[in-house]
Amino acid sequence: MTAPAGGRGIGVLDRETAAGDRVDEVYLGALQISDADGIDKQLHAVRFEYLVAGTLTVFFDHQPILEARAPTALNEDAQTAAALVLFGQQLVDFRCSCFGYINHVSIIAPFVTSPPAGPDAILEAAAARWAAILAARPDLEPALDLQRRLITIVVELNETVAGGRLATLSLPPQDAAAKLARGVPALAGERIEVPDASLKAPFLRLGRELAAGGAGEAADHICAAIESGRLDIGSLLAASLARDQNAIRAGAVHLGLAPDLLWLIAELAVGPWAHALQRALFAQASQNVDLKAALDEWDHGYCPACGSWPALAEVVGGHRILCCSFCAEAWELKTYSCVYCGEAGEPFVTAAPDPEQKTRRVEVCGACAGYLKTIDVDELSPFPLLAIADLETNDLDVAAMTHGYRRPTLKEFSSRRVC
Repeated sequence: MTAPAGGRGIGVLDRETAAGDRVDEVYLGALQISDADGIDKQLHAVRFEYLVAGTLTVFFDHQPILEARAPTALNEDAQTAAALVLFGQQLVDFRCSCFGYINHVSIIAPFVTSPPAGPDAILEAAAARWAAILAARPDLEPALDLQRRLITIVVELNETVAGGRLATLSLPPQDAAAKLARGVPALAGERIEVPDASLKAPFLRLGRELAAGGAGEAADHICAAIESGRLDIGSLLAASLARDQNAIRAGAVHLGLAPDLLWLIAELAVGPWAHALQRALFAQASQNVDLKAALDEWDHGYCPACGSWPALAEVVGGHRILCCSFCAEAWELKTYSCVYCGEAGEPFVTAAPDPEQKTRRVEVCGACAGYLKTIDVDELSPFPLLAIADLETNDLDVAAMTHGYRRPTLKEFSSRRVC
């Protein structure tokens, strides 16, 4: 049974939906809002940087859940793009000179694996990185303090998953290989049983930390909706795991909740399960020739596991590794081009706001108006520490967005089926 929402043909599922039906919206409980026009309203694509005005200057939602607004006055040739002035410093185009050390051609295995790390090692590495960032950017102290509390919860969740409490997935490696060959992420549309009972408490902890960190009543309202049962946490987390931004957006608007904040909390809570699922599935590539070949042939800018866009690219040993913003999968494209549209010509520019810091760059594309941050590192960031690099490079986000570039919304794939 579905109920129309605002006359726009948006169905809201009740709890009686059959297990095999597609989850089109997050369950809203008894509350209905008669005027749902706000579902179509354009909201800012907020990130962790901009979550709390005045207290935090940083919101790491890598996938804006409402349609991105049109870019403003984009300059579509490389010379103009490279001439942008960000924070009073000239962009330096690395297309033909300083950026040449990156291996653009001899890529043998685009699929990249990174060894898992224990919770103590992860938190120790995180502490060192936070200390270094704080020394260089004391203005980020409130954001770093909040991120420390959030990541600690996520690391604990990750340890729970490692202890065996993993969402179930039935996907033979040959079927995963067939999906990848069609350009469909392995987890897209799969029936995944989300352990919502074990995630409710961590979800509420994340929400309360965000409320204390500056999100205030917006986060409190989300926690209250979960505690009262007005918002079904199982449906919410299933939609997040399925990357179903439309369902979460509609559910949030109907309940008067902040869509981007709801997306963020759900993503943090279910992220460890997504990470574990992709590692368990793709670990079979070592024993399955078809799956290994499909992963090595993957040449799309979105994640081969969950379909999310990369948070950023980490350059290790001359290889530009794309790092998924959700499940932390890592992969490498066969060509050096825009991850969103594939543009490799003059409109695609790699540049640095500060010529003295050539290890921190931003790729901007005049063809699709997308951007991606790129940083040089000694080794890939383990899950969930990619968020630290994202926070430390927030000035690159601000620079790109100020000039009309943005991260696109998530790609949509065939029907997503979750339990």
